[in-house]
Amino acid sequence: MTPTKARRDALWFLALSLIAAACAAAAAVWGERWPVLLVLQFVPLAVFWGLLYLARRGRVPIDRRFSASYGGFTTGMTDRRVVAAGSVMATSSLIDNALEARQAFFRIFLPVVLVAAVGLWAWLIWRGHPRLQLRPDGILVWSAPRRRFVPWEALPVGRLPIWARRQPKQSPVLHVPEPELIDPPSYEPRVILGDWDVEEDLLVYAIDWYATHPEDRPLIGTQEELDRLNARYDATAQPSKGRAPS
Repeated sequence: MTPTKARRDALWFLALSLIAAACAAAAAVWGERWPVLLVLQFVPLAVFWGLLYLARRGRVPIDRRFSASYGGFTTGMTDRRVVAAGSVMATSSLIDNALEARQAFFRIFLPVVLVAAVGLWAWLIWRGHPRLQLRPDGILVWSAPRRRFVPWEALPVGRLPIWARRQPKQSPVLHVPEPELIDPPSYEPRVILGDWDVEEDLLVYAIDWYATHPEDRPLIGTQEELDRLNARYDATAQPSKGRAPS
């Protein structure tokens, strides 16, 4: 994920949100005069379920490799952004009920909340949220509502980090022997990585590599080092998902 892609996604998010709000508002204002417009209030919900279906089926274009951006090797979470866009569309379908509410508070409250949610999500997406980064000084996991930074020093020295899954089909967990080094401080000796766009095996391989090769960490964030990382990964038999290579 690059800053250019993040900004493009933010603009798409704004466009879809505006279209959803316009459809709902048109159905609410002119629906009684032209009943055919009432169909528009179901358009946001249909788009929501459509986007969610495409994301779950892997039909949304996703970059399965890291990009050298934001000062490290970065990946995003397309699924979270699709859900964010879908939730805004689903909420916009309630505009009709808000406009018909008897109390002025409810007629104002929902549109204000909707505008605030759209603005907040657009700002976060514009800034590259959510994202996971490998940086020269550690691993940054930035996903609402938490931002966690794990320095390389918190991982085992001289051996591979321990990987595990809580249950099948759930996000992998990185066990950290020294959780007090996590920022913000934590007494929980694990970090749930989440379902990121990058190939899970590549994510595990990359963290394992830089945890055990400190001499290569200063080069993290450069395109040359990223090319070397991808070349090493492609030349290595991919390990089983969620497990470190032996």
